[in-house]
Amino acid sequence: MKTIRAKIPPLPVFIKGGKGSFRKGQKHFSRTFEVFDLLAVKKGTLYMKEEGVSYEVKEGEYLILVPGIKHGGWKECTEDTEIYWIHFKLPGSYETDRLKDFDWSDILKKESTYTEEAIFELIIPTYGQIHNRNQFETMMERLNSLNLSGAPADQLQQQALFYESLLFLQREAVRLPTSAEQVASEAIRFIHRHYNEPALKVEGIARALLYHVDYVARCVKRTTGLTPGQYINRCRIERAKEMLLSTELDLEAVAAEVGILDRSYFSRLFKKYEGITPTAFRSMRVKREW
Repeated sequence: MKTIRAKIPPLPVFIKGGKGSFRKGQKHFSRTFEVFDLLAVKKGTLYMKEEGVSYEVKEGEYLILVPGIKHGGWKECTEDTEIYWIHFKLPGSYETDRLKDFDWSDILKKESTYTEEAIFELIIPTYGQIHNRNQFETMMERLNSLNLSGAPADQLQQQALFYESLLFLQREAVRLPTSAEQVASEAIRFIHRHYNEPALKVEGIARALLYHVDYVARCVKRTTGLTPGQYINRCRIERAKEMLLSTELDLEAVAAEVGILDRSYFSRLFKKYEGITPTAFRSMRVKREW
């Protein structure tokens, strides 16, 4: 499938949106646009062509047209057709390519720290079906209702609603098999119960759940974007943060309580995930209390 891929942040920017209609016998005009154009069909069928590729965008489907490429209707509508449309841009770099499949492991590129933001990749097929139409159309109606207001607060809300609609389309595209979700949920529950055991590894999780180790690893990564080892470390660091702020235990004791027996390794791991040392993190408690 053809997809749009863009690093986030910076966030996509909403420009203008609304509702449109084509009478039977009408077709979309041809043009080369300098912004993205999202078309979602509420009723009927819209016949669009872009870069030599023809689309029949049916009711409950959407099409995203890319800037700088000529597009237009290739056939008149055979029935009255209603659409939602959104013009938007991607401030950062983006690319379009063809992916057979992608999952949540492709979305998270870098985790956040206390000093640096997380980096994600927005991945959306340019053409697809909207499975939960009621939810999507409700978002579109809310987005369009704000056109009537010129208040800055409402315009800011439009930006947020638009970004929410893109995330909705991304979630729709990343649909996990029920079996994979179930295995991942079992593995995650097991990790939350046993993360403080120093010997915990994906091999032990798979053995306890009676699944192959590679299958468990794939399911967890597809669901969370993290390997089982990374997820274990994240649980340990989150619990360590709680203990650093709520107890007087020294670093070695905190590390042992979360399943890490090497104090130096604990400090390195903590800084990797949080951007600061455990000691510096604990000092934040003192400042807050002051």
